[in-house]
Amino acid sequence: MNREIKFRAWDKVQDAMVNFDIYNVPPYVGQTHLEGEKFERKYEIMQYTGLKDKNGTEIYEGDIVSYKGYMGNKNYCVIQARSGEWRIDNSRGGSVLIYVLEDVEVIGNIYENPELLERDE
Repeated sequence: MNREIKFRAWDKVQDAMVNFDIYNVPPYVGQTHLEGEKFERKYEIMQYTGLKDKNGTEIYEGDIVSYKGYMGNKNYCVIQARSGEWRIDNSRGGSVLIYVLEDVEVIGNIYENPELLERDE
């Protein structure tokens, strides 16, 4: 099965999420921002996991998702584990492979909605 390779980026200067295609950079980005350190200071790049939530919303790195766990609904941040697996990670150090869960729902992301992580107690 082939996975669609897509990215989005958090523009740190504009405080806004932008669609980002590494092969077709939006014209407003400008080539000067693609040079090493300048680029890294301006954008935080997030990769699409190839998965969608229960509503059909694409799940990217940095998304905050909710799912029904053993103790009720909890909020977690989607991360890419060192082993290359897409995992949902919580503030207590636990994690689970995202594709084994049902009822996953994207409720925000770590840049636009950091307050959602405070609900994960």
